[in-house]
Amino acid sequence: MIILIQQVLTKARKRGYKKGRKSTLTSTLLLIFYSSFSYADISVIVNKSNNNVVSTSDIRKIFLGKKIGFADGSPAIPLIHEELSEQARHFNSVLLKRSPQQYKSYWARMIFTGKMRPPEETYSDEETIDRTATNPSIISYIKSSSLTNEIKEILRIKKQ
Repeated sequence: MIILIQQVLTKARKRGYKKGRKSTLTSTLLLIFYSSFSYADISVIVNKSNNNVVSTSDIRKIFLGKKIGFADGSPAIPLIHEELSEQARHFNSVLLKRSPQQYKSYWARMIFTGKMRPPEETYSDEETIDRTATNPSIISYIKSSSLTNEIKEILRIKKQ
């Protein structure tokens, strides 16, 4: 990692970056490096009474509003974490292949065209678990370390 930073700094100096900017550039590189490894495993969850088989593709479609129900015909209600949470960033980048900004922009377009409403937000794993445990239609995600016996994990997204 240190060698990578030194290489980037050398290239930056050759391109005319001033020495005063060196610490800013170094800090930025370190932040990017450490933030990319800070993600925990994420579990996609449903109510423990929900016995539907849900594929990764189905989950992606549900969270993008392209699918509104489970295989048995019951409604699928996605819950998302606030956009800047670790869970949302990891879920969006790995499963939906979008940044939080792209996901927010996607839903802004869907709202503007009148096609659909965006998923509701939750602000903690505990809130997500409580809502999922009381509603068999909800599908959401939490840190895997927060799993309880009140809910059922249907997919685990490994730490990158």
